[in-house]
This record gives sequence, C-alpha cells and structure tokens, in this order.
Amino acid sequence: MGYTFREAALVTAAAVLIHAGSPPATATSPSLKVTTLGRDGVAVATTVTLVNMTSHDWYQVASDTTKVLPAGRYAALVDIWNTRDSTDTMAATIVSVTAPKSIVIDARAGVPLRVRLDNSPDSTTFSQRFSAQVCVAGSSMGAGGWNVPGRFFVLPNTSTELRFAYMSTWTRSDDAEAYIVNGETAGLPRYGIMRSTSSLATLNAQVRKGPSGAAYNTLALQPNQDNGLSCSGSLYLSLKNAPAPYTMITHVSPGQWLVRSESDIDFWWDRRTFTAGQQVTDVFNRAAWGPAHIVPAVAGKNITFDGQHMFTDWYQLGSQASEKTVSTLTLNGATVATRTSTSWGDDSPQQYFPITTAGWYTLTSTATRYHPDFTYPADLLSPKVTTSFRFYAKPGTSTIAPVLLTRFLPGGLDLYNHAAPSSTTSVSLNFDRQRWLMDFPFPTATVKTVTAWASSDDGTTWRAVPVTVSGGRWSLSVPNPASGYVSLRAQVADGAGNIGTTTIYRAYGIG
Repeated sequence: MGYTFREAALVTAAAVLIHAGSPPATATSPSLKVTTLGRDGVAVATTVTLVNMTSHDWYQVASDTTKVLPAGRYAALVDIWNTRDSTDTMAATIVSVTAPKSIVIDARAGVPLRVRLDNSPDSTTFSQRFSAQVCVAGSSMGAGGWNVPGRFFVLPNTSTELRFAYMSTWTRSDDAEAYIVNGETAGLPRYGIMRSTSSLATLNAQVRKGPSGAAYNTLALQPNQDNGLSCSGSLYLSLKNAPAPYTMITHVSPGQWLVRSESDIDFWWDRRTFTAGQQVTDVFNRAAWGPAHIVPAVAGKNITFDGQHMFTDWYQLGSQASEKTVSTLTLNGATVATRTSTSWGDDSPQQYFPITTAGWYTLTSTATRYHPDFTYPADLLSPKVTTSFRFYAKPGTSTIAPVLLTRFLPGGLDLYNHAAPSSTTSVSLNFDRQRWLMDFPFPTATVKTVTAWASSDDGTTWRAVPVTVSGGRWSLSVPNPASGYVSLRAQVADGAGNIGTTTIYRAYGIG
C-alpha cells in the first residue's frame, strides 16, 4: 500500500517548495504526463512526485495528467499500488523536460523485493513485511509504500542520483520479538539483499505503566541517518501498540535510530546509535515525571517562567504538554502577582510577572495534568508537581536565575513503577537547568547543600530522608510504606541565598 510522501515527526528535513499551481501554459510549454501501469498491464490511478533535480522544488500530480513545469531535469517518483492484485511497485526515473513530454512507467518490468537474513526467523511464528521509499539523493522527498513479500516489486534503476531506502521486518505472532533490517542503496536494486543476523544489535525495550495515563502505547523505530535528510529518514515502523506495561525484544540493523514511544497524549524518543552485537535497554515511562530544563529568568521589568516541561521522563526526550500551571511571585512574603496558564498540545505556557523593586523573590509554581479531551486514570503517577525558586532580581537586567531543579530517578521498580512494600528505595538525583533563553546571561548555579523529604500521604505530612553524595553523585534512601504511593521533595541551595525546591506527588507506587 502506498503513500506519496511522509515527513515523519521529529525528523529535520530540508526546506522545500511545494508548487500547487503551474506556469501559464502554451502548446509548446514544457510539461510532463506520467502514465502508470499495474502488473496486469492496465492503467493505475496514483500520485506521482516530480522533483526538479536542480532546485529540489517538488510537485505532486495525479498520474495520466499533464503538468506544466519550468524547463529542467525531473525525477518522477512513484509507488504503483494496484488494488486489483494488491501489489506495490516502486519506481523512479529521471527525464529532461524542455517541451511537452509523456512517459509510461510499467510495473510489469518490476522485480520482487527480497531481503533475507542468513539465519532467518521461523516463518511459522514470524511474519515478514516491507516498507520502502524512493527519493532523490540528499533528501527525504519521495514516494513510498509497504507490503509483504511476493507483493512488493521494484523497477531497477542504476542512476546514482536516486535512492532506494528499505526496511524489512520479521515480527513474532505475539509481538514480543522482531528483527529489523534497514538500508539505503544508490539507484533501485535488481537483486536481493542479504544480511547477517550477527550484524544486528539487540534492543530490549520496556514500556512501563503509571506516569503516562494513556490507555494504549505505541513502540516504534525510525531510522535517523544524516539527521533525517536521507531517504531512510522517512521510514517509520510501529512495532507494538498495546496497553502498558509490556516488553519487546528487537534485533535491529546498526546505525542511527530514533526509538519512539507515543500515545494519544504524549510522545517520547531516544536517539540511539546501534552497533553489531550490541545489547541495549530502553525504558519508557519511568517513574517520577517532573520539571526539567527551565528555571525563572529576569527579563527587564519582568520575571518570566515557562512551564512547558513540568512533566518529563527522567531519561527520554520529549514531554507531556498537557498541564495547568498556577504560579505566584512573592517578595518578602508579600504577593507580587499570580498567573495561571493552561497548556496542551504545542502551546507554550510562558508567564510574566512585573517587578519594580530589586530584592530576593520567590516564584512558586504548581502544575497539574490537564487535557480537554482526556480523563486521566485514578492510579496516575506524577499527577501534580511543584517548583519553588528563591533568587535575586533587579528590574532592568536580563539573566537566567542561578537556581536548580532536581530530577529524581527511583531504582529497583517493577514494570508498574512500584517498589516492594516496606522496602527501601534508592533515588538518584540529577540537578537540571538549561539556557532556554539563548541571548540571556547564564550564570553558574552551584550545589552546596541538598535536603530531601518523602511523603506517604500525598504531601499532607513530610519526613526527612537521608541524602548522600559519592563521587559527585547525589542520592536519597527512602523507606517505603506498606502500601500506597511515595511523593518526593528535594531542596538545593548554593549558600548564597539561591534555592530551588522540586516536589513530585505520587512519584512511584507500592505494591
């Protein structure tokens, strides 16, 4: 089955110009009509992607339709998806267009796509499928499709100006294990492709339950060679879609990949470079989602704060941008201003607080999960977080405050992000702060003292927990209750008055 062009999420692609119209036509204007025939010799209606080989401007046109074009060399890229016999035929050809021109792309000239492993998975328990893309060299623009062996064909072409990217997947019937072979060739191949099983890396993926709240989660892989500018960058493979928690073993070709975990309400990814024989573990939806990266800044006559990263996985890239944030700025105990922002999707909940006096300010923010079209489950982990920052601000200056967030990584939890009843959990600490306003001064933030607390009654009462540091690494030792949840709080001070306090409610469960 075909698709004309896919620019997959979170992959940077070269800027291109898509032309919907055409230059004024005359009888002798340069134009191109592409007719596509199926493997039965009958015309197939499809979409053809035309790419100017010099400018990389591209057009999508219906087959058997005349398209007026600027004079030049063009690549015609197409997947001929024939509903009559359920076959895909990938084709690409380069033509010179200086006058009216018609070409025919005939799927009957295609050869079967064959991708094999030297030790192929058992065909009685593993099923194979292909996805592929044809492109112009140096870009991910093109046409693609997917199908199964025996129904996927390629028209060979030796031009080095064209690229053919492929992905072959063998998936076990219970979706617990898969093999993935990915590659890219100059031109379109005539002969089969063989890979060694020993050349593959092994990815052990965990998708845990608790902090996401989504009913279903999709585990996916996407090639990420050349920062997404290669033909392979537009391929995407959904490995498994199921309720969390689950695990999956995937044997994957060496190279750069995005390992993705996504649902209707969040999206996470991990950039990986796999090598032959490597064993890798990726864990998604770890416990203790909380604030990351952004601390307050002084911006002229305002203090500003952006709460778009209040719920983030400790390790993965991404965040769940579905939150309601209430922030209050105080000076010497008196409220200066309160701001409320609601964010979901791609909104940025940036807040501004006017200041007229220099002094030591405290900005406290509380974020709770919010999505207008989704009800979070009662057993959601990290339903609420708070931050509190004390720092000096002077009107008319611009700087990012020298305060730190704390990110918590509880160890020894199960797939439900639960610790054993009445056990002790070691929690690693990471102090976080990034230059989110790039043209602002970014003074060093230091750690002199760390104080921490835990709560087993959702923050009604707090008890101090031991904090240790070894080799520059800080950690907590948290005694767990017999049941329920554990909330975590840590305060980082530099000894000069700057203090950052981070709290995560229901950071992990007990059970």
